[in-house]
Amino acid sequence: MWKYIKNNVSLFVKGLAIGTAVIIPGVSGGTIAFLLGIYDRMIEAITGIRRHFVKSALYLLPILLGALVAVAALIFPIKLAFEYFPLPLVTLFAGLIIGGLPSLTPTLKHQYKSGNIAILVVASLVAAGLGVLSVLTSFDASSVLANLDFGNAAIIFIVGILGASALVVPGISGSMLLLVIGFYMPLTTLLGDMMAALGSGTLFANWTPIIVLLIFVLGLIAGFIIISLAMRELLTKYKIPTYFGIVGFILGSLGALYCNYEVIGMYEWLPWWHVLIAAALLAFGFFASLFISKRGKPAAETT
Repeated sequence: MWKYIKNNVSLFVKGLAIGTAVIIPGVSGGTIAFLLGIYDRMIEAITGIRRHFVKSALYLLPILLGALVAVAALIFPIKLAFEYFPLPLVTLFAGLIIGGLPSLTPTLKHQYKSGNIAILVVASLVAAGLGVLSVLTSFDASSVLANLDFGNAAIIFIVGILGASALVVPGISGSMLLLVIGFYMPLTTLLGDMMAALGSGTLFANWTPIIVLLIFVLGLIAGFIIISLAMRELLTKYKIPTYFGIVGFILGSLGALYCNYEVIGMYEWLPWWHVLIAAALLAFGFFASLFISKRGKPAAETT
């Protein structure tokens, strides 16, 4: 009994770490799970949930609860930081991304074939292009969340699928993807407003945010399953090309972090001292991510 409780507490704490990664753009929940030594087991539990539902559910539940607690606790701090210190916050995310790259590169050694390089370049262009596209089209995600019709519901569902990659794909942050395509802050604001409404007892006065969140969660669940199955196949049959794609997407996302619809407006009012803070946070994020990667490597290898 004590061993069972201890194991679930451990999974809950690891879920807290994964949930923290989920809410922070640039940090991958999949990477954290990999470094904590539970990635393979998570993928197995997700992809095998139909065959052994109870066993998979009991394993995933404490991780999910921990992730949800972390997300709820960090919603407001991240929202405030993004509103008042966008460049330092985005640059911190960039440092976290760069610091995580060395943990992926050993797999790529002596594998620099033309096909793999092509995959890396295409993935980089796609990631960077998402940010540029969001600026060129002036895509306003807030209007999608506020005006719920069939077309917008489909968009929200697809966005949920993209967000699920934060928990599944090592090296790719689903929250960063949401930031790049303009949905990160609107969704963060939506969650924050819903929590405030819950506290004041007015949550059910307006059902639109609740329906939007349910559609998004359904997309997350669908993406969780679909991407888990895809990653199992890709990493089993095409491990090296898949890693080149992951690294390429990460490299491209660095540009997209600074050029997307959500952050482009910050350059109009940016104080000079924000740049100094950003430089310091870039270094901090880099070394913090590098330290976590090195410390977590032995745990990952024991899975």
